[in-house]
Amino acid sequence: MGHRPVDLEGPEHPDGSQRADEHYRPDIHATVAPEDKESLRPVTLKSARGPTDA
Repeated sequence: MGHRPVDLEGPEHPDGSQRADEHYRPDIHATVAPEDKESLRPVTLKSARGPTDA
């Protein structure tokens, strides 16, 4: 399923100076599926614990 990340399978990790293979680039013009929109929504609830509560 999907595509193998052949650039990551070698002995050295790529340095990031080259673009990712086209299969791994997000489509900037694609619409977000309704089931994914909820996961992208920012959290709006107040935290039950503050940063000073340990």
